[in-house]
Amino acid sequence: MQDVPNTTDFSHFHGAGRPVPLAITARLDANLSAQVDRLCGQPALRPPDVEERLDYPAHITLAVLEEGASVERVLFKLSFACLETERVAVRISHVGAFPGSPAHLFLAPVATQSLLALHQRLSKAVSAEPVHPHYLRDAWVPHITLATCNGQPDAAFGAAMRQFEDYRGHIIGIELVRFPPPRIVAHFPLPARPRPPQRGPES
Repeated sequence: MQDVPNTTDFSHFHGAGRPVPLAITARLDANLSAQVDRLCGQPALRPPDVEERLDYPAHITLAVLEEGASVERVLFKLSFACLETERVAVRISHVGAFPGSPAHLFLAPVATQSLLALHQRLSKAVSAEPVHPHYLRDAWVPHITLATCNGQPDAAFGAAMRQFEDYRGHIIGIELVRFPPPRIVAHFPLPARPRPPQRGPES
């Protein structure tokens, strides 16, 4: 099992303690989201062995904004930052886990320059807001959550590994979301990179 230090208080995402006011997420394309959903549909990754999934599509969380963040200011900053942002290719490298009680299984995207640049750009846009320190540039661990395990994660991890494929896709939009329960405050679609013009035959 490939473990990553559990540097984030995941109880914020699952209803315990105070809720997360806002999160900035990167939405995945329909095909990649469907692949993640199929993986999460394995019996070992469903209740009662794991917690019920949030009613929100597969995503990569780019920032968690803590209490005191201004929704209006964040929306203004994000709208301008996304104007200069294109879709980002995503390739999943492995299944990982944040150990602890509960443990959290995830898909780990390759930390490409494009993905890191996206995170840096949006983090800079909301730098005036109270961002959870584990989502800052030097601490962020990009991941797509698969399951929150109530007990030992071995069965769920094994099931995810057996079904793991070469998952690829794109980040197609940025959203500002309130948790819990998930409620989309704003969606900013990202344009596809324009294709270079095709050269015609030499005359």
